[in-house]
Amino acid sequence: SGGSGHVPGNTNSGGIFIPPSKPEVQPGIPPEETTDAPDPYQEVRGHWAEEEVIWLIENGIVNGNGSSFALDNVVTRAEFIAMLVRGSKLEVSEYSHAFSDVAPSDWFAPYIQTAADKGFMEGFDGKASPAQPIVREEAAKILVGVYELLNGTVEATEPVRFADSGAISSWAALSVQKAAAKGLIQGFETNEFKGRDTLTRAQAMTMVYRLMHAE
Repeated sequence: SGGSGHVPGNTNSGGIFIPPSKPEVQPGIPPEETTDAPDPYQEVRGHWAEEEVIWLIENGIVNGNGSSFALDNVVTRAEFIAMLVRGSKLEVSEYSHAFSDVAPSDWFAPYIQTAADKGFMEGFDGKASPAQPIVREEAAKILVGVYELLNGTVEATEPVRFADSGAISSWAALSVQKAAAKGLIQGFETNEFKGRDTLTRAQAMTMVYRLMHAE
């Protein structure tokens, strides 16, 4: 599917989701009458991105909001950056006011600063737009930036073969080409990339998973 929030404006605590443990058996209650704790991944089971999402959860790379992983919600720029920084195990920077629309108290501030310091996130007019939904061609550019930071420059010799490659923004075209060459992104069943479409959290998580497993 092209891939892997909350709806923009919602607040993410940035805390790691900790699955509940099984309840202790109380004295005097026969074992057959006890019940297991609910499956913390119930909403993930059977999802098209189940394998990738569970791997990211168990490795502390993605979070729930305490009650849900919100897989089908749109992912924001801040959430995508946070996933990438955690997954890449980069040393997280202390926020130093890289952007005018990010406050030191924002949960995502250190991740945004890290992305700026490492050069794989650029703002516009001094703003990071952290609550803005990220679109697929933006995600491709950021993914390639992180990949090259970790692994060196990608030599992309094959042209982009998506049916709608002509609609990809000029500033993103090379990144889409490189991301496709490394298997970080895929097209849809129609062989379209749909670069201006937003990402769901599941799609974003799948992209991050691919980055973590790319050679």
